[in-house]
Amino acid sequence: MNVATISTRTFQDYCKEYLHPAIYHMFLESQSDILRVLRSNMDGGLVLGGDGRADSPGYSAKYGSYMLIELRTIKVVHMQLVQVSWSVQWCIAHFKTPAVLSCYL
Repeated sequence: MNVATISTRTFQDYCKEYLHPAIYHMFLESQSDILRVLRSNMDGGLVLGGDGRADSPGYSAKYGSYMLIELRTIKVVHMQLVQVSWSVQWCIAHFKTPAVLSCYL
């Protein structure tokens, strides 16, 4: 077809320079808006629940994700990707702790 296109490397550079920061910025704005609404509308406080999961079954997971949700409104308050190191391999079932510690409400 002889259509000019950018290289894969150029595409990755553009994503890293422009797209990823824009997505992260919008996520932070959305998270701030959700927290502001929740704080102003929840007279009885927030009812939070969270759960984590590993990227693979068993004890060989390298990454895990954790989500913190306001249970009455079903709004995601925080998401965290956690890298599980060998030194804390024993707590894969409880890897929620590092994610919760890094979550500042």
